Formats: sequence, C-alpha cells, structure tokens
Amino acid sequence: MQLYDSVDASVIPADAEAVAGYVDGRYRWSAADWARFRGLKLGIAVFATDDGDVLDVEAGDATPDQAPGWVVRQRARGIDPIVYCSRSAWPAVRAAFAAAGVPEPRWWIAQYDGDPTLAPGEWGHQYAGNVAPGVDLSVIADQPASPAPRPSVQTKEVTMFMTDPETGIGIATDADGNLYVDEGGIPDLRITTLGQHPEWHAGAAASGGQNPCVGITPWKDPTGRWGYCYWTKPASGHGSCGPYSTYHIRRDGTPD
Repeated sequence: MQLYDSVDASVIPADAEAVAGYVDGRYRWSAADWARFRGLKLGIAVFATDDGDVLDVEAGDATPDQAPGWVVRQRARGIDPIVYCSRSAWPAVRAAFAAAGVPEPRWWIAQYDGDPTLAPGEWGHQYAGNVAPGVDLSVIADQPASPAPRPSVQTKEVTMFMTDPETGIGIATDADGNLYVDEGGIPDLRITTLGQHPEWHAGAAASGGQNPCVGITPWKDPTGRWGYCYWTKPASGHGSCGPYSTYHIRRDGTPD
C-alpha cells in the first residue's frame, strides 16, 4: 500500500489510499486537513507525551529511550503502535526496547533508496523524501482503514490528556475533573462540570479525595455529537465500568 505524509496536508492527493499527518507539534494537522481523506489515516506524534498511531523518533522529536513507554501507553489504549525512525537509528531504538523489556512495535523505517519494497522487520518503508510538491512516499503493509487520531475508551489507567477527534485540539484534565483546552499553546480552563455537578460528587475535591479523576477520553452521545468521558477511580474499587466510574460531558459543558 502506498502511503503519503507531509507537513502540509493540502499537497497530498485527496484520493490517497493512505496518509500520515501530525497530531501535535509545529505541523499539527487541523480537523479540516484530516477530513480531506477517506482512506487509511495515521496520526504521528512528535512528542512522547502525546498519543497517536505513530511516534516520530528523530532529532528534535521523541528519543529512542522514550519510545518503549510510549508504545506501552498506546497498547493500553487499544492501539497497535508504530515507531518511525531512520534505518541508521533503528538499532539504537530496538536496543531501547530490549533494555526496557518491551515487545517491539511495528517499524516504519526511513531510507531514501528509491526502492518501494519492505525489508525484513519493516511494517513501512519510507523510500522517497520531499518529492514535489513536498510529500514523502512510503510503502506499508496493508491494514484496514481507520480514522486518525484514534482515541479509544478501552483505556485503563487512562491518560489525563487526549486529542479532540474532530478539532484536533489538545484536551487535558486534572484530579478534580477540570477541563483544559490547549489552543495556541496556552492552556485555557473552560469547563469544571465534573466537580461542580450537584449529584455526581466526583473529582478529588468534591469527593474528599475518594473519587479522583484519573483520565479523559472521547465520547459520542446517541445523536452522534462528540463530548468527553471522565474516568474516576472510587475508593471502593468498583464503579460503573469495572474499577472505574465514568461521567459524560458534552462539549458545551452540560452533563449527559
């Protein structure tokens, strides 16, 4: 399968069978960028603190020693993760997984040799870079198409950060269930519904520390509108979802 990636989504053919773009960093794709494509979409994270389908391990981005922890976190989200690196860096990244005792991920290896052939051990092979009008070309193993980014409510010990699946904007929460929206690199407190709800008594402060918020994931209501699912961990060890309790908030801050 042919895969295109670029810092500029507009230069990739809209009918591309597979594309990869950025979910964070300087070249983060917008929701409109992702919406141009209907094939396989893979979200690339350049920071190991962020979630995605692919971790970019190269100078200025994630480091080899950060890759194993990132892969463990993505697997906990239900993702089959991919690590991107150059062929020259591949041995060092593999060594980091061996040292950490973490099974290796799928490998997307960059080597601009012009040969669209997968080498042994590669899931993807980036064989051409910065091809006019500014795209990189890879051959990848076939896999079913899926949207990107791919957040999942399968998360356990869920992350306190997520990417809004429609807007691509970073969303974070804290132990009290406050919601922070990261636009332009400036965290902006928008909604405090979880702790303020008169019946839920959830969040660390509202529950006396007995039902702290431990994560946030995307949630879609019955009408198809996106919102947020707060995950809390009751002191009793039992909630509405196994060891967790979940609370649904619409984007405007109203509870479900």
